[in-house]
Amino acid sequence: GRLYGLGTGNMKAATVAMMFAVKALAAKRDQWSGRLTLTLVSDECVFGPDGAAHLLQARPDFKGDMLICGEGPGRMNLAIAEKGLMWVRLTASGPVAQGMLTTRSSVATTRLALALTEIDKWNDWSVPCPIAELDHAENLQGMCPSVNVGNIGGGGMISQAASHAQAEIDIRIPPGLSMETVSAEFDRLCAGDNLSWELIKGWDANWSGSDTPPALAIIAAARKFGRHNIKPVTRLPASDASRWRALGVFAVCYGPQPELASGANDYVNRRDFLDCANIYTHAALHLLAPQTAE
Repeated sequence: GRLYGLGTGNMKAATVAMMFAVKALAAKRDQWSGRLTLTLVSDECVFGPDGAAHLLQARPDFKGDMLICGEGPGRMNLAIAEKGLMWVRLTASGPVAQGMLTTRSSVATTRLALALTEIDKWNDWSVPCPIAELDHAENLQGMCPSVNVGNIGGGGMISQAASHAQAEIDIRIPPGLSMETVSAEFDRLCAGDNLSWELIKGWDANWSGSDTPPALAIIAAARKFGRHNIKPVTRLPASDASRWRALGVFAVCYGPQPELASGANDYVNRRDFLDCANIYTHAALHLLAPQTAE
């Protein structure tokens, strides 16, 4: 009942399901009007300039009226929101000397470690959700920050106190929390302690309502295939859907991604994959029906 393969859950299964949907829709071309565009890009995980950002700049006509993204939030729920992003570089400094001749609190690597211990506690923040339909048990992880240290380093010799130490931190910001608030916390943490921070890139959380056309179309199509318990949630990682929302386009994320993706035994459930191909097809037929198309 599972389909295994590297990258299957994120997001090759959704890509193939959308290809199947487009093929099915091409065969039903007399049943819908308007234009349907399938975009498949790279560079999403680092939110660089060479994927969706380049596509929308080079082909603004691909903006469209609404977007269904295959980056599912897990458990076959519907992501109407997604966390914002802050990538931060934190730097600590201290005196250069043999390590045994310095005090613990003056060593750059120790300063950095203490700061990261404090930052890790931000995962426990309770953030009031400003979107009523997201305030439920299925979305608990979507209502708190996600803080993760990616790169960390400092020093060059085991007995020497490092003059500088640095860490790069990934923070995902839920609706109800802002970059401004997180920035203020970094300012507080770095005040007078030989610590400094800089923003690499970032943006606030973004969302489209559960009553928008793509959300309603996905929910209606999912019910046709027995998916009656679909819930609106916040996608924990960010996605390229945020680029369309920034342009004022309604966007949702729905796909066969399981709870954990990109692991050693990445998989999707076979039924989820097949249902998604059908759900994408039926949702598009509803959205592109001649009587509602503009």
